[in-house]
Formats: sequence, C-alpha cells, structure tokens
Amino acid sequence: MIKKILIANRGEIACRIIRTARQLKIKTVAIYSEIESSALHVTMADEAYCVGTAAPKQSYLNISKIIDILRLSHADAVHPGYGFLSENPEFAQAVEAAGAIFIGPTPKIIHDMGDKLRAKEIARAAGISLIPGSTQPVTTRQEVEDFTNQHGFPILLKAAAGGGGKGMRVVYEAEDIEQALIRTAGEALSSFNDDRVFIEKFIEHPRHIEVQILGDKHGTILHLGERDCSLQRRHQKVIEEAPASNLCTALRHQIIEEALKLARYIGYVSAGTVEFIVAPDQQFYFLEVNTRLQVEHPVTEWIYNLDLVEMMIQIAAGKPLSRTQETLIPKGHAIEARLYAEDADNDFLPSSGRLIQYYHPPPNDTLRIDAGAREGDNISIYYDPMIAKIIVRGCDRANALSLMDQYLSQFFVEGVDSNLNYLQRLLAEPEVVKGHLTTNLIADKAEKLSSSDGSFVMNEQFKEQLACIALSLKLTIDPFLSNVSEWQCSFGNDIVALTYLGRNQIRIKKSIFTTSFIWLHQQILFECQINEELIKGKVKVQNGQFYFTIGGYQLYVFIERSSVFELFKYLPTTNNDDNVHLIRSPMPGVLLSLSIAVGDIVKRGQVIAVIEAMKMENTLKSPTDGIIAEINAIPGESLIKSQIIARFDVNST
Repeated sequence: MIKKILIANRGEIACRIIRTARQLKIKTVAIYSEIESSALHVTMADEAYCVGTAAPKQSYLNISKIIDILRLSHADAVHPGYGFLSENPEFAQAVEAAGAIFIGPTPKIIHDMGDKLRAKEIARAAGISLIPGSTQPVTTRQEVEDFTNQHGFPILLKAAAGGGGKGMRVVYEAEDIEQALIRTAGEALSSFNDDRVFIEKFIEHPRHIEVQILGDKHGTILHLGERDCSLQRRHQKVIEEAPASNLCTALRHQIIEEALKLARYIGYVSAGTVEFIVAPDQQFYFLEVNTRLQVEHPVTEWIYNLDLVEMMIQIAAGKPLSRTQETLIPKGHAIEARLYAEDADNDFLPSSGRLIQYYHPPPNDTLRIDAGAREGDNISIYYDPMIAKIIVRGCDRANALSLMDQYLSQFFVEGVDSNLNYLQRLLAEPEVVKGHLTTNLIADKAEKLSSSDGSFVMNEQFKEQLACIALSLKLTIDPFLSNVSEWQCSFGNDIVALTYLGRNQIRIKKSIFTTSFIWLHQQILFECQINEELIKGKVKVQNGQFYFTIGGYQLYVFIERSSVFELFKYLPTTNNDDNVHLIRSPMPGVLLSLSIAVGDIVKRGQVIAVIEAMKMENTLKSPTDGIIAEINAIPGESLIKSQIIARFDVNST
C-alpha cells in the first residue's frame, strides 16, 4: 500500500498527480527550484522541499538531491511525471535502491526503449514494421550518403537517446548532410549527454498515431485505443485527439495489434505509449515507445472514463489491473489543445514574464483544464512554457471541435504572448475540420494561419457586423448615448453609417443585429446574432481603444469618444483561491510604494501599498491577517484593475 508519493516534477503534471493522490488519500511531496517556492504544485502538495537553483540540471534533473529528499520525506514511492527524469533508467534504479517504489516501468524497459537504436532492434525481433533506417550510429558524411544512395532523400537524422521532438533534423539535399549531422549530434549531446545519431527514411505527409498501453506485474497487457497527434510544429505536438478520425477499422486494428505485440514481447509494466507513423499509402511503421505518462493522456482518460495516474499507482503497488479489455469501450470524442506562452507569429518563440491576467471558463462535464500556472504566476525562461492543457469531450468529433472553439473564445491571457488565438485559427482550418491531418500541416499552412492574414476581415459584410457589435458595446457602457439616432464607426478609409433601433439592435442594409454582452474577468464576451448567423468573440478595452477577437483574429476598432473608465465599474473582481488569498489592485494605476516583503506577517487593515490613479494616491490595506507568500508587482509598475500585487497565506499565522 503506497502512503506517500514524491513527485519528481513540476508544473501541470505535478498538479495532475497530486489531484489523483488526494482522491486516493495518499500524501504527496513536491520538489521545487529556488524560483518556484510559491508555485501551484508546491501549494497543493502536503510537503514541499527545495531541490536546487533554477537551472534544471541543478534541480529537477539532480538525481542525488531528489533521492536525499526522498529519504528525508519518508515517501515510499516516486512518480516522475513526463519529461525531466521520467525516462531515465539511472533515476528509476536510484529510487529502487533507496527502498522506494518507482511508479513506472522497470529500469530495463526504460533503458531499452529510451535508446532508439536498441528499441529498433527489439521491435525488429518482435516482428514489428520498421521504417528503413540504419542499425548503428552514423558519424561521417559518407555513411549518410551510402544510405541515401540506396533509399534516396529526404532522410531524418535522429538522436539515439532522443525524445520530446529534440535531436531530429530532416535533410533534403546532399549538400546539407554534413552540417545537419554536426548540428544533430551537438543537440543530442547537450540535451541527452549522448551524441549518437542514426538515420531513417523520412516519410513525407504522414499521420502520427499512438496507442496507449497498460501492463501490470501479473502479465496482463491492455490497450486504450489510439490517439492522433499529427498536428505538430518542429516535431512537438500542439493538438491531440482520441480516437483518430478517418482511420479505417482494419488499419486501426492492425496498429493496435502491433502495439500489443511489442508490449507483450518486452513484458511491459505500467502506462506507456507505442507510437507509429502512417504513410499516405496507409503503410504504417513503428516509431518509438514512450515509457511514461504522455502529455496528451487526458483525451484517452475521457473517452474511456478512467484515471491513468490511479492505474499507474495501483500497478506500482502490485495490484492487478481492475479492468478487462472487454470492459474498455470508448465513448465520444476528446480533443486536447496545448496553451503555451509563445509568439505563434514569430516562429513560436517562447515568451516569459508574469501572467498579469489569466482566466478560463470553469471546468464541467465537457471541459477539463490541466494547468500548472495561475494568474499572477511567472512563466520562467528555464522551463517548458506550457500554461495549461485544454481538453474537451463531445459526443462526436464535430461537437468536440465546436466546444473547443467555444471555450477557447472565453480564455483571457495577458502579460505574456500566447498561442491562444493561433489555436482557434488552427482548429478552424478546413483541413483540420475535415480530419485530414498530417505532421506537416502546420508548416504547410503557416502563412494562412498567421494573424497577419487579412482575408478574415476584408469583406464588407464583416465590417458591418463588427461595426454593429462595436456600437452596441458603446451604447451599453455609455447609456447617455442612447438618445442619439445615428453613429459612425471608422474602419480605415471606410465609414459605415448605422441607425439605432434599440439598445442592442441595429439595422444595417436590411440586416437585423442583436448583440448581448457578458462582463467577465476584466474583459467582455459577446454574442451577436446577425440574421441567421451567430458570431461569438471577446472585447478588450485598453487605453480607450477596443480590441475585438473573433475566430482567433484580433482586430482594432476605433470608436469616437470611447470611455474606458466607464467600463471599469462594470468589471467584477473575482477570487477563486481557497487557501492562498490575493491582494489585487482595485483600480488601474501606478504602484507608488510597497510596504511588504515575502515572509512578512501582516494584520488586517495594515497598509500594503500605495497606488496612484487619476492623479490621486490611494492606500491599499490588507483585508485579513496572513503571511506574505509572494510579491507579484514592483514599485513603478503600471497596474490594470484587479492585477495581483501579492499572495498571502491565511492559514499559517
């Protein structure tokens, strides 16, 4: 019986594991680097220990320090999550040597499947379909040329110890071989401390299909169907779904059977994923085995109605699998979108900084949010820039896509660049809607999916629609304007004349527009019924200007006499934190001074800060007793209404 689990990870996956452990009444131990002492996973865990400095090699990859914390905390099991040490056989061995249970496969399986060349040898011995490729590492240009003379271009250079999309480079021409070989080996050495590189024939325009497997210590192997993870950029997944669409029944069964065949051959234990690529001619090939929990595991959990983390814990404790293959029947369709702090219009460069605003609709039966960050948290340059995973479940794929668009339109992310709008544009791409997915789709559609593409707003009908929405908003926040019969909205060189018929109803060129607004978390959601068409979106008001986001495209609309301060009184301040309370700015302004520091004990009514707004100084006082856990703003910083200034713990005094 496992009583306490140390989670050798951070962020979203650490929070995910903690939630399951709570349900099982298992205590949890978090580790954190020096810059994450107040991170969400730290506040959620029963215990937390600093593991080192910010750099991963000194903290989340520091095996000896993690083992020291394991002994100090008296945890009897370790869950590695994904990434970091999750596929490191030396770490699994160290956990077992310390007398604890490693929640995952055996060190031997991790070693054999982690070495891509060794994994190919085992797959070949098991009779699994393989991509043509080298069986030994290549180090010279001549070795690569010998392969291309036989198999042609393009080829894929891959790190033998690689994973997570790193250490991979496609080569299309002979003149690029030498440089690609040097760069791939260098990346492999820096990422995996192993510079071995091998070659595979590069399959163009493939699908990426993976099969979720489970194995217990009693020899039972189960599958949980397949996932489609084809929507990728630079070999990293962006959207995942289950089941895979447009996959014929016969091919689905063949892929699953090969996954089970390999899992049985190696005696797989715990949760894992067997990955394949499917060529345009429907021939499929083994890619790799990931010996850990996948980032995209929630889509499988939802259609099979189970908890993979719980099953991993039960397997690690020696229990037999509680389900049989006959009882595992998928239902509906699930899609996951990865929300990243990155600039999607600038080659997806990571973005760092503080999440000044972060809001999402509340989870429900069709929406799941797996997040490791909260509003006010800092997105660090040291770690993966994921903000959250957004998972939806529909009765079918079309319903799931509709739900995802609906929920994405209600997210607000401010303070860092994010791919939020890009996700909406990607999921609305016709080829994606039709389920015609390939691993190169994102690259092929890059220009079309860019926010600078103006085709979305060029037609006259849309200009009229947007004008109507903007004017409706203006009339809503400026009630004294309702007696005026005609107004104008400017669109570049175009002027659209509108006639006011009712508070939120305007007639434009024989069309009836009815618009409703919801004031939510410092921004506005709207629905506009235009004859038979319903348009949904959101509005941000900044410095007296209106920014509309519709369908993943952000548009600036100038409206004369826009009154931003009238708007602020309608915007509610919410606080959904249970244990950690927030000190927020009650108004937009400049933080003149801060009278607190991390660790300070504050009393109700104590002065916290002074904010200047509208040329007046306003004193902000503590709403209750507590201890300051984190400072989220600095003197001199411009604040928006309800921006977090500090967090404080009320349960520690």
